Amino acid sequence: MGIPRRFWHASLNDFPRAMSDEVEAHLAGDGFFLCGGVGTGKSHLAAAILKAWHSQGRTAPRERRTYANHDQRGGVFISVVEYLSRVQESFTPEPPSTEWVVRSYQRAGALVLDDLGAEKVTEWSFSALYRVLDYRVGEMLPMVVTSNMSLGDLIEWHPRIASRLGGLCALKMTGRDKRRDRP
Repeated sequence: MGIPRRFWHASLNDFPRAMSDEVEAHLAGDGFFLCGGVGTGKSHLAAAILKAWHSQGRTAPRERRTYANHDQRGGVFISVVEYLSRVQESFTPEPPSTEWVVRSYQRAGALVLDDLGAEKVTEWSFSALYRVLDYRVGEMLPMVVTSNMSLGDLIEWHPRIASRLGGLCALKMTGRDKRRDRP
């Protein structure tokens, strides 16, 4: 499963009972939109959700897609910036094609798109991101999207993307920056 090393041991038990109960109550749904300040645990919770989906068998890809750094077995955890970079890198005549890269994320069994809003905003980046979100929402494939922006902020930023994310279970993460508070 493509979870960053920092989150290999992430578990729903790492969170307050109310939060883990809320997540468990919605695990069978289409996914989650996790918003909140920097360092509040959004990525950690996203990894724990992906692991929970994996234990339920929900991360199997709709198509087996492997090609140099695009192994989709067990679900995918990728930052929005890295996803856009991989799409952009495919603008060459060599494989994989842009269409192949986009489809591999559209059809992954489960997908975490981390840190929405950290990318450079262009019409191209909106389009590349929208294609994945729209497909996954339409096909009801499990997805977690994390962002420092609230749904209200996203409506102003890009209403069509906000609309797709509005159907997911939205959870607001609060608290201090846990990375800065480490001893």
